[in-house]
Amino acid sequence: MLQRGTISRFTSVLLYPSANKHFGQASERYVKLLQPSARQRFAAVTYEQFIASARRLGAGVDATAWLDYLERRYLVLHTV
Repeated sequence: MLQRGTISRFTSVLLYPSANKHFGQASERYVKLLQPSARQRFAAVTYEQFIASARRLGAGVDATAWLDYLERRYLVLHTV
């Protein structure tokens, strides 16, 4: 899309659950393969980080329902 001129900037985001250590390690290796100028346009973010950040921003009712869904769908929350 950059080459076609459809967009001028982008950030590639990898969302993954923190318990999936493979994704965390793979994203660290991937960043090292990128050109230095492209490294700032890639972000590996856990679902836990994403959901917590979105909640801190004060999501509205619709967004809160969506965040609740993401939590149920992608996170295994252990209760003791």
